[in-house]
Amino acid sequence: MFGLAADEPFEIERVFPMIDADDAAAVTRVWRHAVVSGAEAETQFRARLPDGSSRWLLVHGRAERDAADRLLSVQGVLRDITGQYRAREENEELRRELAHAGRISVLGTLSSSLAHELGQPLGAILLNTEAAELLLKRPDPDLNEIRQILADIRRDDHRAAEVIERLRKLLKRRQMDFAPISVESLVNDVAALLKSDVIARHVTLDCSSEGELPSVQGDRVHLSQVLINLVINGMDAVAHLPPAQRHVSLRARVDGRGFVELAVGDSGPGIAPNLLAKVFEPFFTTKPNGMGMGLSVSRTIIDAHGGRMWAENGPLAGAVFIVTLPVSA
Repeated sequence: MFGLAADEPFEIERVFPMIDADDAAAVTRVWRHAVVSGAEAETQFRARLPDGSSRWLLVHGRAERDAADRLLSVQGVLRDITGQYRAREENEELRRELAHAGRISVLGTLSSSLAHELGQPLGAILLNTEAAELLLKRPDPDLNEIRQILADIRRDDHRAAEVIERLRKLLKRRQMDFAPISVESLVNDVAALLKSDVIARHVTLDCSSEGELPSVQGDRVHLSQVLINLVINGMDAVAHLPPAQRHVSLRARVDGRGFVELAVGDSGPGIAPNLLAKVFEPFFTTKPNGMGMGLSVSRTIIDAHGGRMWAENGPLAGAVFIVTLPVSA
């Protein structure tokens, strides 16, 4: 495990310097406590071997003392967990790749709406610029009107920049960045991104929350991806209905058990009871052109946040997808 030959002595003075610098302080703290208190101790660390390679090791043991409370020995077991650790890293990388692919897929679905979302402020900027040029050609241009035009241009520029920034964050391949998130702002961001698509599909999107909601601990981009995917699925489910009957809701509330609950419901036909347990399986889809990865990736993201995600049919019609997220400490 430490790259020592069979006839070389196994001494703390030789082994301890091999512990990775990032782990050495934690290992020292755990074992000092074990030696002083007599309690059992367990920790894991990375060892840098003389040949340049590294291993992840798990150590479990305890200190033995005599009747006079003098330290006699430290006994324990070392286990090589390099394989398990690398498999966990590979699974995490695969999860990140799938989440990134899911975000790209969502943006492909929203491409026409996003073009419209950008086209509006850019078109307004062009019209205001042309109007300002015409005013400046007058012998006595109205400076107050020009100032108002410039204010409109600045506002539309900020609006376009916000759309581009949201797209940049969704497209970027990244690890999860956990931080306290306002649930209201998360819901508002999702509604803003989907606004044009909702209008184009002639769907009524009802976003609401019950009372003042606490923050949740999570990654804003990944959680936005989950909610966007659920709302798009809801809009797909009602696409065959007359426009007046196309309803999708996004509701947030505190569930009373230390979690915030987000529920996305629709007025569609619902999910067949025998399929409720299958909708989160990879590659399972009921859409003609679906890949069957959106819900699977979404549940993986929610699991990584310490939450839960499940589906059920609404009391009257449609399907409801429910997400619970732990409240930020």
